[in-house]
Amino acid sequence: MERGRRFNREIRELDDKQCQMRQVGTAHLMEIMNDHDLLPTMNYQYGSHKDAFKIDSSVWKRHFTQGIPDGCWIGCNMSCSKGADNFEIRSGPYKGEIVTVDGPEYENAAGLGSNSGIFDPAYIIEANFYCDTYGICTITWGTVIAFIMECFQRGILNKERTGGFEPHWGDSEGALNLLHMLARGEGFSKIAGMGVRKMKEMFIANNWGDPQLILDIAMENKGLEYSQYMSKESLAQQGGYAMTNKGPQHDEAWLIFMDMINNRENEDPAEIQGRPV
Repeated sequence: MERGRRFNREIRELDDKQCQMRQVGTAHLMEIMNDHDLLPTMNYQYGSHKDAFKIDSSVWKRHFTQGIPDGCWIGCNMSCSKGADNFEIRSGPYKGEIVTVDGPEYENAAGLGSNSGIFDPAYIIEANFYCDTYGICTITWGTVIAFIMECFQRGILNKERTGGFEPHWGDSEGALNLLHMLARGEGFSKIAGMGVRKMKEMFIANNWGDPQLILDIAMENKGLEYSQYMSKESLAQQGGYAMTNKGPQHDEAWLIFMDMINNRENEDPAEIQGRPV
């Protein structure tokens, strides 16, 4: 109870000046990750991009229309849940409808946005909406579409192998079309829907490229697609991604702040024991 009171007091007193979780939620991580070369860009090839400012927290703050902070439960002081009201859908079965969209959060902006080389907030909100509507994980889908785009970049995929589908970096229209195709179970989307692990196995079996290259750019472990952090820049996060039970997600081990932001990789573990991460 004492620890809870202290943490809640810190959030109330410091959040507006530091993380701004109550103002923009986890989207505040966009510029932090970009500044530290940790923002996945073009299927984790890069950690930052000159256009990242187009989808940073200042942009999302303008889109978030639900001014009252919202928590997952009534006692939450962080209240990082956000939403965008009155958003007009531009494609798919809800085209022309005015909807409310939950989010986007950091993982959505990074996975659906920068990791595919797309820096269009309207696309990210719409893709976020349709992933929710179709019941598709935004983190998994962001990594899947980024892998497909890099496979085109490297010549592993082409129009003949995908039945005419040809996405490229920054191709928001193509990414949305593939998402709608997946919901309908059409064409190449049935291959995309298998996930990164099954796709890489198929591409290697079909001799569609250098097997080692395909393994290198297929961002999955234990069958799960990577969440949106540049782990190659962080020894701590690499270890967390590799050793967590469920694969490269961060709810079991979000360690990237320890070594890349707080510079604590070389500290004596005895000295940091008991201190909040």
